[in-house]
Amino acid sequence: MKTLKLSLLVALLFTFISSTILAQSKAVVVPSVINYQGYLTDSDGKALDGTYPITFYLYDEASGTRPWVWQETHTSVQVTNGLFNVLLGSVDSLSAEIFTGGRFLSVKVGNEVEMTPRMRLTSSAYAMQSEKMEPDYDSGWFAVSGLTTYSINLGFS
Repeated sequence: MKTLKLSLLVALLFTFISSTILAQSKAVVVPSVINYQGYLTDSDGKALDGTYPITFYLYDEASGTRPWVWQETHTSVQVTNGLFNVLLGSVDSLSAEIFTGGRFLSVKVGNEVEMTPRMRLTSSAYAMQSEKMEPDYDSGWFAVSGLTTYSINLGFS
């Protein structure tokens, strides 16, 4: 009888731990980096080539003297025919808390002054609905609350 109770207890514990791990593994993770592409030219408008240190700043105002709320330096950005690409947040992490309220991006190349005007960051229309998403982890379906209910199967289970 002791063996049966112990086996049952082990089976229940295993089921609980397995379901907890499975539920956690299905959690939706939002990427913490933002793709940024730019075009660099010299003062005559000629596209640059080479490797440059580029610093990015986020501010809470379009202009002014208040300090930045986030900053990141990419020390060796490859620029080809003026074009470059970086992942903001890959050096100094970005968090959702940084994006409360309006944010404006500024760029500085090497020892030059920060470029102006600052660029306002905006979201895409569908991204604004993401805060209303309610995932059903068991089925892999998502429904948006507060709107006409609809679901999208994302293909995981």
